[in-house]
Amino acid sequence: MVDRAVLSKILIVLIVLVTSSTYLCYNFLSDTFNTFSKTHQVLLRWPKRLTSSTNQHEPFNDIQIPTTTKTASNQAISTDVGLTQVRANLSQKLHEALSNSTEQYNIIIWEPPFGVKSTIHLDQSKCGACDVSYDQGKVNDSMTKAVVFHFNKVHKMPQTRRLDQYYVWWSMEGPPALRELRGMKLSEYDNVFNLTMTYRQDSDIYSPYSIAADVLQNIQSSGSGDPNKDLDQLISKKNAMVIWMVSNCGATKGAQTRMKLVQDLIIAGLPVDRRGGCFPKNKPAPRGQQLEIISEFKFYFAFENSYHCLDYITEKLSFNAFRGGAVPVVFGANKSDYQAVVPPNSCIYVDDFENLQNLVNYLKYLDKNVTAYKEYMKWRTMKPEEMPNYGRSTKLCQLCRVLHGINVDNLFNPFYSEKYSSIPLFGHSSAPRVVTSLREWFYGPLSKDCLANY
Repeated sequence: MVDRAVLSKILIVLIVLVTSSTYLCYNFLSDTFNTFSKTHQVLLRWPKRLTSSTNQHEPFNDIQIPTTTKTASNQAISTDVGLTQVRANLSQKLHEALSNSTEQYNIIIWEPPFGVKSTIHLDQSKCGACDVSYDQGKVNDSMTKAVVFHFNKVHKMPQTRRLDQYYVWWSMEGPPALRELRGMKLSEYDNVFNLTMTYRQDSDIYSPYSIAADVLQNIQSSGSGDPNKDLDQLISKKNAMVIWMVSNCGATKGAQTRMKLVQDLIIAGLPVDRRGGCFPKNKPAPRGQQLEIISEFKFYFAFENSYHCLDYITEKLSFNAFRGGAVPVVFGANKSDYQAVVPPNSCIYVDDFENLQNLVNYLKYLDKNVTAYKEYMKWRTMKPEEMPNYGRSTKLCQLCRVLHGINVDNLFNPFYSEKYSSIPLFGHSSAPRVVTSLREWFYGPLSKDCLANY
């Protein structure tokens, strides 16, 4: 016979377990209902699933998509070099999808950024059929599938909104320029936008200042056809050491920091030719002659006006340094952010040096050692296919692809596994897409170096 005291204890345990399970079940159902209620409230801000000839879900079960992992700077990198092969395997399907994307959709840029309108033509063979305009009168046209809002014109939105349109938030400015200079909190735009379009690699639509492969193609297409010969000729014409062109003298904390950094480097013995709006008494640097001027120098200071802001890398690097033919000395983004997008062994990182004197000594060493200096320029003789992000569609071209249900560019996104793996590579997502908190997305993952408070 089982002792009555033991039976009593067992009965008490069973009652506790049943009560706990019921409580947990109630909480789960309650949370689910609350989530559904919130989702239902903002559903009117999300676009309906678009229709096109390429919107059939193709899961690609035969393709192994590599996973990603975070780096120390909160970025993510592919853990499988086979990702490149995956993209290559999709090339034929991509070609077929683009060939079938003949229905022309409208993309409206609601207000021109900083009042400047530029003519934008998208290559249908690479992007699908889309017309880009500033014509607000087309907003209710059934073929208008995306409306792009520049960050400083968001307050002037349409009075009504179509459910089948994507609202896209667009910014090429860094967080300090929005939060510190303009006082933009962004919290008022929760659940308003469907897609982000910025310079950050984890944007829904990637809009960098440049792609390394494009920069290299431009350099080589304007050369003699012999990259090694062009490189030797470029190096032979150099007759000065360091140049820096700058116009933002101290509007942000980062701009003030870089100004002091250059002053300290000069004090440490580095000759720096400073030009631009911050140095009106020095030699001018007319826009049409900037690249020619830079090409005569061995190094260019590609110093950003912010520090350790995620992926914030501007034309100072791609246009001024790379296309100008100088080795960039970079300061601004994290080293891992640079390495994810620049040609291999193409930059000198200020953060690599224990102190500024060591940096000055190293630059002087390279100035006297042509062989060592040339190592930083060898990428100019490589193939565009060897550059980071080769084949990645960006900006409005990528947006046009998305409208046609072509999402293969998501494979380049460092957060593919976390955010985009549920979206078919060819076809439209069955779930609505929404930026639940623009404030947290744009300001949240930043270091204190970039933005102390947001």
